[in-house]
Order: sequence, then C-alpha cells, then structure tokens
Amino acid sequence: GMEWAVEQDVDVISMSVGGLDNVYYESMIEAVRNAEAYGTVVVAASGNGGSNKTTSPGNVYDSISVGATRPDGTIAGFSGGDKIRADAWNTPPADWPETYTVPTVLAPGVKIKSSVPGGEYNEFKGTSQATPHVAGTVALMRAASHEQLPPDKIESILESTAVEVDAEQTRQGSGRIDTAAAVETVAAQPNIIVNIT
Repeated sequence: GMEWAVEQDVDVISMSVGGLDNVYYESMIEAVRNAEAYGTVVVAASGNGGSNKTTSPGNVYDSISVGATRPDGTIAGFSGGDKIRADAWNTPPADWPETYTVPTVLAPGVKIKSSVPGGEYNEFKGTSQATPHVAGTVALMRAASHEQLPPDKIESILESTAVEVDAEQTRQGSGRIDTAAAVETVAAQPNIIVNIT
C-alpha cells in the first residue's frame, strides 16, 4: 500500500495501523525509508499500549510518530511512547541514532468523531485517531509552502512549533502539534514591491 501511494505521488501517507506492542517489524524500515526518499512523508500511530510500549510502523525512526491527547490537552493514558534503542531492531540503518524517542508529536485522540455505517457518526479514541490530525497538518504545510519541503524538514517544523503538555519526553515527544504555527512557518511570504517616485 505504501509503495502504491508513492507511485501515485502522494504528499503524505497516514498510517493508523500497527502490530503488537514492542514488536519491531523490520519490513517497515525499508517501506518508510523508501517513501521518504521519494519525498513522501510517513505519519504513523505510536500505539495504544501506554508508557514504554510502541508499535510499527510508528516506532520506525524515520516516520513521524503520533501519540494522543485528551480534550483538555493532556496526554492520554493509553498513548504509546518509549525511548527506543536502535539495536532493538535486528538490522537498524547505520545512519540512525543510538536512541530515539517515540512519539515524535501528539495530536487529539480522545472523543474524535468518525463516520460509521449507516451514515452516522460515533466517537473513538486512540493514536489512530490522532494520526490523521498530523497527516492533515502535513498536507496543509505542503499546500502553503512555496517549495517542496523534504520530510525531515517538515518533521523538524512540527517539532519546533509543538506545545509541551507537561509530560516526560518519552510520553509526549516534542509536544502537541500547533497546526496554525506549523503552517505559518512554511507559508510563502508575499512579494512586496515598493515603487519610489
């Protein structure tokens, strides 16, 4: 599916999926890295196992991993997060750091309305509900930017504009996304021409 999305030249892949907690699916590394090599941003849920637990592809270093917040802005208890050692993977890429934190950022993930069969809506919770908020932010950033920002630059801006939620880094990453600030950071500035006569 990720390969197909890259072939369609999509800007961002939203991965509200995952395997078992603290299982590292090696095949996800190549899939994520290949997508990002083509300029496609991969956003993935960190998992719903709570503290010290994550899931793939959210625990792949190269993905933008997403944890969940409650409506009051605090971190949801189920939101997955951990400090991961690269050697937890059988064959981590040589350019990965020795350790890294999951999630990258947080987004709303409790009492999120979604469609259900019959044309109705229901409320759900989970990092899978938070992930589309970040993917949507990435799409807005790319639409607002005057240049094709690479995935690592987009991740850096999401992190630098995020708002801390008073939790350990292994639970919050860089904090809750601030979509307006992230988009404003990349928005093309108007060209101002001043004529002096």
